[in-house]
Amino acid sequence: AGFSPIFTGASNLSDTTPGAVADPLREGDAIGVALVTGDLEMGATGTVTHIDGDRIYAFGHPFYNLGPAEFPLTRAHVYTMLPSLMMSFKISSMGETIGTMQQDRATAIAGTLGKGPALVPMTVRLQSDRGAGSASPRVLNYRIVNDQLFTPLLAYVAMFNTLTSYERQ
Repeated sequence: AGFSPIFTGASNLSDTTPGAVADPLREGDAIGVALVTGDLEMGATGTVTHIDGDRIYAFGHPFYNLGPAEFPLTRAHVYTMLPSLMMSFKISSMGETIGTMQQDRATAIAGTLGKGPALVPMTVRLQSDRGAGSASPRVLNYRIVNDQLFTPLLAYVAMFNTLTSYERQ
């Protein structure tokens, strides 16, 4: 499906100060589109192009050119960019959900700021005979986008990565 997985450390982009208000999103800021959240994070980051009230336009190119879609929009932080004539990419992380992507078109993604979309919950309980602490199961929780194409693929990716991370391949 054209995914290029990049392993990164976990990041919490939210301010830990009680009662703190996040800075408003501005044009030029990084924004994310989440595909999987929870114990596995998977998505893409891009740039906010334009904000009109609670409407937001970003990327300046398609995500997957899906047309109508409901994926979570998140805050994002870009740590560095790795330029290349072959394929440049960013090392970034996604933060809290700030809205819903509703359109994925040839020229941009578009959505609204506010509440995120409903996601499909997935819980994996892994009981292993290997290693220390194998008496209690390891519980991993994921939330996956609700999409005809991506939900089965991402459920497989989450399960495959869980098994290869904690068991023999």
